[in-house]
Amino acid sequence: MRIVIYKLFENEEVLYNLGILLEQLFNKKTIGVFCDENIIDFLDKKFWTFSTNSFLPHDIADGTENDEKQPILLSSDALKIDREIICVFNNKDLDKITSYIQEKKLKKVKDIIYMTQEDLKIEEIRKKDSSIDIDYFEKNNGKWIKK
Repeated sequence: MRIVIYKLFENEEVLYNLGILLEQLFNKKTIGVFCDENIIDFLDKKFWTFSTNSFLPHDIADGTENDEKQPILLSSDALKIDREIICVFNNKDLDKITSYIQEKKLKKVKDIIYMTQEDLKIEEIRKKDSSIDIDYFEKNNGKWIKK
């Protein structure tokens, strides 16, 4: 398992940066976006109108076979989005996803994308499970630089 952390500055919009990243990934990987129930409808609308030139094909996970047809699924129930990549936005959700992976409740997950403005303690993440690979990126002059 690998955690890919994208650290944003306070004035950067998380959803815009996530949209750009998902636009590059959805043709290659299946993606789950794990978030609080109260922002799913907001994300749903944002993803349909993400760009003037395109949209992010997605759906809200409902546990039916239609879910498998969607490249991107949104859910507040992590167990409904067992995908190659799962995106999270806070430490609590990161902990929940990594626990589910360790407990083998999520079996397809290869990468967790953690896009946040929160301060991170990478060493604490490594202490929880030394087998986790962590890639950490920060923006510098509009480009993501691996730290």
